[in-house]
Amino acid sequence: MTAQIPWLRVFVKGVVIVGSILLAFGLQAWWEGLQDEGRAQDHLLALQGEFVANLDSLNGNITRLEEIKGAAAELLAIIVGEEERPSADSLAGLTWNAFSFPPYEPFTVAYDNLIGSGDIALLRDGQLNADLALFMSQVEHYRRGELQMDQWKRVIQQFVTTEMSPLDWLSRDYRANNDLPEPARSTDWDDLLQSREFEGILVNRIIGASDNLMILNRVVPPAERIVTRLHTLLQGTY
Repeated sequence: MTAQIPWLRVFVKGVVIVGSILLAFGLQAWWEGLQDEGRAQDHLLALQGEFVANLDSLNGNITRLEEIKGAAAELLAIIVGEEERPSADSLAGLTWNAFSFPPYEPFTVAYDNLIGSGDIALLRDGQLNADLALFMSQVEHYRRGELQMDQWKRVIQQFVTTEMSPLDWLSRDYRANNDLPEPARSTDWDDLLQSREFEGILVNRIIGASDNLMILNRVVPPAERIVTRLHTLLQGTY
């Protein structure tokens, strides 16, 4: 007598097995989704702190560039006789303001971690991703054209080697940190303000500050949009 195959039981077992597999995949996908969401939130929080700092730094650098441009322009106006010549202390302060400038360097640790980890795909916000890319592109453009420190060091070394000025308007700490000699005498402002070379350097300083202002002012809008968008995303459920 031939045994009958319990098809119903086999079918039920098959359904149970397939269902278990699908459930396992579903649970795994749900768990991975939670992990992805958690990582995305961590990246958003890190980016928010970083870009708030970037925006503050940008605005500070723009303000400083305006001051540099103004000081150089005032010195130039004194040279060409459009303004009265102030005291030696005022001239020293103007000269220092015209040439002291920390170049803008963005905070990118959170962004670098986002890109390096490959988690950029977790940020499924097209505008945010586009503004992040635009911000970094504009910053790289600024870095390529930003020769402030190199120009500054060349000017200082040139003044030292040509003895056009003893550079007593530089702070002692600055001279020490940049291996510059101590001034042997006070600045001869008559000679310096009559120097066509110094006049040309001031003109270039104004042009350079204007160029950098133009570039940094292009960096601000994407930075502002990034901060606003991050705030919105973190207020809701990402």
